[in-house]
Amino acid sequence: MNLTDEKGIYAFGYTPILNLMINYKHPQNGSNYHTSFITFLDNFTYFDSNGVIFTPLKTIVEGYWQTLRMGDQLPVDYELPSGRTR
Repeated sequence: MNLTDEKGIYAFGYTPILNLMINYKHPQNGSNYHTSFITFLDNFTYFDSNGVIFTPLKTIVEGYWQTLRMGDQLPVDYELPSGRTR
């Protein structure tokens, strides 16, 4: 992981394209394992200190993390179209 010229923006990179597999225990019962896969399609992925990825189209998330928080996959500046509510 590297700092960039912009404050609070980080770059995670690896050559060739990186595939990560993450296994961890369920935080509540400690017995169920969850597995997620992250594939970075570019040499660098940029994100901020909150973990917001600036290049989401260059990142594939599969497995358990794919099922979580649909809102996290929307652009940071997303707004509902005018006239629409929940």
